[in-house]
Amino acid sequence: MQDLRSLAAGELLDSLDARRKEVVERWQKAAKRTKGLAYRLAMPQVIDEVLISAESDYRADDADQWVQVERYVRGTIENLGGAKQPNAHVRLPDGRSLTVSTDRELLRDEKENRLYKTVMLRIRAEYNVLTHELRNARLLQFVEYAKEIDEEQLRRLGRCGTEAWKGVDDPTAWVDELRGGKA
Repeated sequence: MQDLRSLAAGELLDSLDARRKEVVERWQKAAKRTKGLAYRLAMPQVIDEVLISAESDYRADDADQWVQVERYVRGTIENLGGAKQPNAHVRLPDGRSLTVSTDRELLRDEKENRLYKTVMLRIRAEYNVLTHELRNARLLQFVEYAKEIDEEQLRRLGRCGTEAWKGVDDPTAWVDELRGGKA
């Protein structure tokens, strides 16, 4: 029923069961190829009529793509280790959990106990450009970072920036020009 409602709501097939999605894609291709061929799905009590024809465009959203990325991820290690497949279970700041596979050697050689502590990890993973999800994450290293801000260093950087930019009247316009204008 949910798949029928999704078909009635729009022509994107991403929310359909994988097998039904495949069938609808096959029907759509056949309808585009064969003049006069159409598939009609109707359940008047539940949904409006769904018509798959040469004029319809039922398809998967191509923007749902996964790309390889390297990322720095901050979170709390909730579980670390594993007898057969070593990994780290990381609770991210937004509450989601991320499982990151790792090598035994990396965990064995680690000098600090990171369990139940907030840490910064450098990972390699697949990143979904549409949903911003990470999958198949692999730990490359634990990264040391300061949780507190060094106020004096921040002031020093501010002074250096002020000195470096003192001859620039409009920093925003200057950066826009470097980037090729405001196109």
